[in-house]
Amino acid sequence: EEREIIVRQQRRLRRILETLSTLEMKRRKEAPGLCVVKPNRELRRYQISQKEASAEALNNLGDCYFFGLGVPLDKDKGVSLYQKAAEQKNKLGLNNFGACLMYGNGVEKDQKKAFELVLEAAKMGLSEAQNNTGLAYNSGEGVGKDEKVAAEWFAKAAAQRHPKGMLNYGFCLMNGTGVTENKKGAFEWFKRVAKRGDTEGQGIVADMLWKGIGVEENKAEALKWYLRLAQAGDVGRMVFVANCYFLGEGVEKNQKLAVDWFTAASEKGDTKAQVTLGDCHFQGHGCEKDHKKAVFCYHKAAEAGDAAGQTSLAECFLNGLGVKKSKKTAFKWYKKAAKQGFALAQSALGDSYAYGEGVKADTVKALKWYEKAAEHGIVESEIALAEIYYNGDGGVKQDAKKAFEFANRAADKGHQLGQNLLGDCYFEGIGVKQDMKKAFSLFVLSAEQGNTGAMNNLGSCYDEGLGVAQDSTKAFKWFKKAAEKGNAEAQNNLGSCYYDGVGVKKNLKAAAKWFRKSASQGHEDALHGLELCKQVQKQSSKRSIDSKKQDTTSGNT
Repeated sequence: EEREIIVRQQRRLRRILETLSTLEMKRRKEAPGLCVVKPNRELRRYQISQKEASAEALNNLGDCYFFGLGVPLDKDKGVSLYQKAAEQKNKLGLNNFGACLMYGNGVEKDQKKAFELVLEAAKMGLSEAQNNTGLAYNSGEGVGKDEKVAAEWFAKAAAQRHPKGMLNYGFCLMNGTGVTENKKGAFEWFKRVAKRGDTEGQGIVADMLWKGIGVEENKAEALKWYLRLAQAGDVGRMVFVANCYFLGEGVEKNQKLAVDWFTAASEKGDTKAQVTLGDCHFQGHGCEKDHKKAVFCYHKAAEAGDAAGQTSLAECFLNGLGVKKSKKTAFKWYKKAAKQGFALAQSALGDSYAYGEGVKADTVKALKWYEKAAEHGIVESEIALAEIYYNGDGGVKQDAKKAFEFANRAADKGHQLGQNLLGDCYFEGIGVKQDMKKAFSLFVLSAEQGNTGAMNNLGSCYDEGLGVAQDSTKAFKWFKKAAEKGNAEAQNNLGSCYYDGVGVKKNLKAAAKWFRKSASQGHEDALHGLELCKQVQKQSSKRSIDSKKQDTTSGNT
């Protein structure tokens, strides 16, 4: 019977050996600070009595129970075995029992006792314990905080090529923590650990090369490290590599490869990649333009709660691109994204309420969402707020001060609508002292960006000599520019120029043409101008008939 028990124990230990290759990764996630080694021959010979086992064997068996490798998971038993190994002054047992006490892992936390144990193991030369001692001094857990001593212990662990020790000593050099700042030296340590396959080190090396920190900037070399991480399945680096290929940073521009990487990251559930992949399909970057595929990508991100994906999906529904047009559905997705604080969605939701798209028009609710978006600096919302407060529409009281404030914010960002609206404020003295010259200069800035309202305003300034010397020719020129671009007010004004001969020779036919264009857009004054043209034409026609009759009578006489 005893023999059968021994055989079963040996089989169990063989299973332990087969699974220990995964132990290092597992313990980093579940038990920081522990040093795990493969069982040695003595552990293989370990049978029943722990009294006969060596301290090293006790520690190694503790690993098995603590992580449930080949035996049922039993952290209490694992900690107990670590403690027994520590009592026998085994450096692995000292470190592992200390680490459990430090973090309260499987035992009640006791940081002071933990530090004493780990320090003892560190003095024995165990690199894991040296790194843990550095962490304790760096954080002040279990011992007084001392960054200089922490750096010394990290350096000792690093000298033994302990991965975390190398990283931590690199961080000390990078930030000047406990040592003189030395970014170049930090880079060398990070590079050493990166070459040993440490993914954190590889990421740091890539970042330093990319930004030129501690080493000459070399984006091409950085990208090689990013590619390693991406190929190993790092989703964040997949997206980064995709962006590099998309923009041609550190590598020759290749949008097709960018789409491949965005696709790979998307399939792993990265919502940012899904949205960007949707954009690629929507615009036809690196692939054929396909709005339906774009919608598919946006929908995946939207369902996962990504606000950018929800907003893009809403835009597709609003405009009927790749999906049946539905303003109601667009409103639903805008609202979901807006509630997450996504500024573009908040601005779009304000538009939905302002224009009654997918929901009953409500200026007060529109104002609420525009204000939220404006807090994030969305210029379109600042312009919308300026217009609402300027006009006092939909149950919102006119507020000259706020109208000027929001127009000024938009104009400061160089937005043509903001510049024109701010020009109106100065022109009319809304929320600010009237200043025609300032208004004129703002109209010029806006008109130069193609704003037809500003072009029309410049025409009015030149026509009446407001903020600038009166010049009918220039007035006609600006009215004509705006009119040809479809501005109804400018078309009416251009009609008046032709009718009255302002800046151009009188031309009733041309006047009627522009009044007609303006009237077709609902401009009431243009209807009046068109009527005047008709009356003049009738009178002209009547005079022509009377003149002919008179000529005939004179001839007969």
